[in-house]
Amino acid sequence: MPQLDALGILAQAGSKEFVEDVIVDLFRLRDAAGFSEPRRAELCDVLSVERSEVDLMFAAGKFVVRECVYGGVSFHARLAYYRGTLDGGYPARSQQNPSAVLPPSFHPQLKQLLDKIVQPLLPEWQARTTASTVSYARDAVRTFPRDD
Repeated sequence: MPQLDALGILAQAGSKEFVEDVIVDLFRLRDAAGFSEPRRAELCDVLSVERSEVDLMFAAGKFVVRECVYGGVSFHARLAYYRGTLDGGYPARSQQNPSAVLPPSFHPQLKQLLDKIVQPLLPEWQARTTASTVSYARDAVRTFPRDD
């Protein structure tokens, strides 16, 4: 698990809109390795931090966004569902806010702001992630007779 306190550098942002743009970027880049080089440079400049701090913030933010979007449903449970080996339909998601994922010692005002930003976007994000996944056909894997 990444150091979630690294997300605290967003408290240095000048506006709620800037923080929202970063959070939306984190959702869009949830499967990427990091911000693009121009975006990383912009974040370093605006937040007055080093590249390494932006990279740590990216890892922490991506973790928080993924936990909120997937609602605590593990990768293995999602994979079992798509392979057809999980009975009972898609694993239940819980509505998780960033405040449920972040440590209690995290910056309180930033935690509230992240909740306000993510909560209205969460249903759309969850729908997009469910719609964009590839499901495995239940009979896609066939066994062939062995020549013994």
